[in-house]
Formats: sequence, C-alpha cells, structure tokens
Amino acid sequence: MWLTRVSILVTLGAFTAFGVEYFGVTATHRDPSELVQAAVFFFVVSFLVYGGVVYLTSRLGWLHRRLEFRHAGTAELRAFCSETPASLRFWFRRIRKRRTSCAIRCPRPHSRTFREGGWSS
Repeated sequence: MWLTRVSILVTLGAFTAFGVEYFGVTATHRDPSELVQAAVFFFVVSFLVYGGVVYLTSRLGWLHRRLEFRHAGTAELRAFCSETPASLRFWFRRIRKRRTSCAIRCPRPHSRTFREGGWSS
C-alpha cells in the first residue's frame, strides 16, 4: 500500500516539475503555432498523467478494502440464513410482468411468448 502512495506522489511531483520546466521553455517562444503545439502536447500529457493517477488511486482503494475485509464465520452465516427466508416469488412475478408487457408491445407472429395462462404460440 505504501508503494502505491509513493507512486502517486512521484507521479504528481514529476508532472509538476514537467509543467514548471515546460512552461519556462514555452514562455521564451513567441510564435503562435509553437504555443499551440505546446498547449496540445501539455494537454495530452495531462490526460495521460490523470489516467495514471486515477488508476493508482483506484488501486489504493482496492488495497484498502482488501485489508479491511473479513470473511463471515459459520455461525454468522447460519444466523443470517435462518432470519431471512429466501423468497423468489416477487422476482418471478416481476419477470413475468416484464415479459408479458414486452410480448404485448412487440408481437412476433412466429415466436412463443409467456402470457398469464402459460406459454402460447
């Protein structure tokens, strides 16, 4: 985890140093085309650094969650299963309603659809 934090700091430090040096060099040029090229290059580098920082922070979050995660014990799992009975009736009703409404809205003459009474052609 410490390596990821160091990598984020090194990335941001390098980008800051790059920006200071790059703007110092581009400040001496007065040609508008060179300034546009410099701005486009800085924009591209900024997005690359942004992608790297996003990756490193998501990696840091994953490592943090991985360290704090604990598996539930057998007694805890049994208590949870006995408290909440598994009921799939609600989901089956919902799927049936959705399939029925889809079949009514989009009829296909040569397909079988599920209606309230069962499967029909």
